[in-house]
Amino acid sequence: MTSSDAARTLTGKVALVTGVARGMMARRQGRIVTIGSVAAFKGRTNASIYAVAKAGVTHYTRCLADQLRPYDITVNCIAPGDTRTGRFMGTRTVDQNRLVETGTLDRIATVDEVARVVEVFAGPPGAFVSGQVLRVDGGGQCWPA
Repeated sequence: MTSSDAARTLTGKVALVTGVARGMMARRQGRIVTIGSVAAFKGRTNASIYAVAKAGVTHYTRCLADQLRPYDITVNCIAPGDTRTGRFMGTRTVDQNRLVETGTLDRIATVDEVARVVEVFAGPPGAFVSGQVLRVDGGGQCWPA
């Protein structure tokens, strides 16, 4: 990811959320869930721009939660680790053993596993949760050490 890609990642999220938030503010209710990454929490020399962009998403989420609180709008962030998206699978050499759903945490997450956490923040269980960043990584890290 180049620095201009990172800037677009963050500014794109800001523009999208700003547009959506206006309607929510008028209705005085809503739920916003941003998607960050566990990369925001661990410095890496080979992915610093990506990590900085995702750290920006994380902090933007927390700031927005504070700004939109008076309008009864919750704002939270999901920070997935390795997840079987097309982009991830297309840009990484993946240990095939980590793709097997063995019931262990030493594997790559499915998109559905991440989506279910979004449902928590967007649904009734998330009614009184705001400004939170939840790692969805099986307790692991974004990249092996």
